[in-house]
Amino acid sequence: MGARNFDHTSSYGGDEMSSDASSGDAPIDDAPNWKLLPHRPIEFFGLAKGFERSDLKRAYNKLLRTYKPDKFPEEFQRLRAAYEQLDTALRYGSPQVTVDPELHSQWLVQTDAGLPPSPPIQPRKTSLPSEPSKPIEQPAAPIVSVPVLSPLDQLLARLDETSPEELYRELESKTPRSPLDYYALALLSDSVHPSRETVFVNWILTGLQKFSNEPALLRLLGHYLQTDQIDDGSLGDVLVNVSKVINTDRFFFFTERLFDRLTQVASWTEFERVFETCRRNINDHHVRGQVVFSCHLLRRAAWLAPEEKVQELVDYIEEHAQYLGTGLEYDYEFNTRLIAYVKNRKTFASRGPNCKLIDESLRAYCLEPGDGSDRKMVACQSRLAQQPELLFREFPYPAEDHDARVAPWVWACDEVLARLETESDPPSVAHRHAVTMKLLKHIDATFPSSPLQVYNFTRWLSYALGYSLAICFPLMFVGLATVFVRGFESLIMSATMLVIILLAVVFHFRLKPRLLDPWFNNRLQRLVCRHYNSWWRTTIARFHAATHLSYHDVRQASIDLVQHQHAELNVSTWFPQLYSGDVAMVLYASALRFLR
Repeated sequence: MGARNFDHTSSYGGDEMSSDASSGDAPIDDAPNWKLLPHRPIEFFGLAKGFERSDLKRAYNKLLRTYKPDKFPEEFQRLRAAYEQLDTALRYGSPQVTVDPELHSQWLVQTDAGLPPSPPIQPRKTSLPSEPSKPIEQPAAPIVSVPVLSPLDQLLARLDETSPEELYRELESKTPRSPLDYYALALLSDSVHPSRETVFVNWILTGLQKFSNEPALLRLLGHYLQTDQIDDGSLGDVLVNVSKVINTDRFFFFTERLFDRLTQVASWTEFERVFETCRRNINDHHVRGQVVFSCHLLRRAAWLAPEEKVQELVDYIEEHAQYLGTGLEYDYEFNTRLIAYVKNRKTFASRGPNCKLIDESLRAYCLEPGDGSDRKMVACQSRLAQQPELLFREFPYPAEDHDARVAPWVWACDEVLARLETESDPPSVAHRHAVTMKLLKHIDATFPSSPLQVYNFTRWLSYALGYSLAICFPLMFVGLATVFVRGFESLIMSATMLVIILLAVVFHFRLKPRLLDPWFNNRLQRLVCRHYNSWWRTTIARFHAATHLSYHDVRQASIDLVQHQHAELNVSTWFPQLYSGDVAMVLYASALRFLR
């Protein structure tokens, strides 16, 4: 039937695939039922009714840890296709824009025809009239079930008697045509017109013009649009033709993958021309599909489109934010952070070789999703984990606006790591607190005592001087008053005591917290920051390499310890504040998780 491999029975209501996993080296223990793919992915992933994207992602990542692309490439491709099929349906809202999997065209279904049972065997009578005849029980005749081919199979069976060209011409000249005729014409076109790529899809679209809700034709179109068999030069024409037939909001569900390919092979100007042409062909008051597609497109547009076009997409999404739902909030938040990063990416990439590598890997993750971009990110993380000193030079502490610069990268790494990391129980809170407490005490024990002693001496000397002045000035006034004023000594002493108390209160509650304390805290912070850059960073890097705790685990543990065990700590009470602002440590801790 040509090069296009469409299984018309299994795809559209018939028998399941009979093949097991593609590779003979696939794991046997707890192996999934590969017969359920590609047409029953929900059962394949073991998902319950009403599952969410997080459930799907968890099940997908669990299988990916076993069926890695380098060892099981065929299984990986089938897993990814099944995941993308369900993820797309969830994002677009399957009840509204997908074909109900329970529906199928009767002319595609293979049934059994039960033949009428044979007449019952009559009991024989004996020749002796004196003895009454007794019926002899006979087993019932079995009902023989003979398979009957579906109408499509019956039509295609004629290829044993005639050539594909003759059958094609016969169906082509037939009027009126049924959905079965259009379906068969599309399949036969591969053999009759192998060089005319668009003939196949044109027959499907012609059939859908007359039978707009025909499930089999819609599924065949959806399957075709998800493949890479459409020539790059024909993408724009195919998209426009599809929009003329599927002129409802579900158009975006069917064509998302084709638009992704178009962004890879065409300029943004050409992409925008095709997209606007298709959008004008849509005649539907529903906008959910377009909003979901716009959110998906935003990740690519951030890199490829002019800034004003990106802002138009953002404005459109925010105007219809009610259609995103909880399942797409994460995607939109990632995209908004990505847009902020891309605006300053040239400055970021110019910091050094590591920053340039991060930028290239993040771009590949957004524009070339798949195993190739995962490998690039793993290679980048391996390099970052081996060169912490270079990271420290490219990201000196303190750094401003660190979150906006590295947040997209960290989020992307978490996504990739979830697909690669072996499932294990996370470290307990008690363990995180115990090892982090050792780190904090080690920092206190190794902090140079001389600068800290000088700081403490200067601070307490300043406080003593402040209180002394509050006492001495009134006493000097008393001494002068007793020389020139006679007879009012007791009154002067009482007033002096009141002034001393007032000045002491003003110093303690106003001058000290507003002037002295901030000044000394700033001096101590500078002192600790210098030591953090020169020594703490190296110690913390070794700590991460030894424990493999995540950045967030250490940060939260240190905050908890400083809040509840403050009395046991010294300068390490500054650790949470300094650590939280260290971009290099965020990147290094994330990179180490890829080396487990």
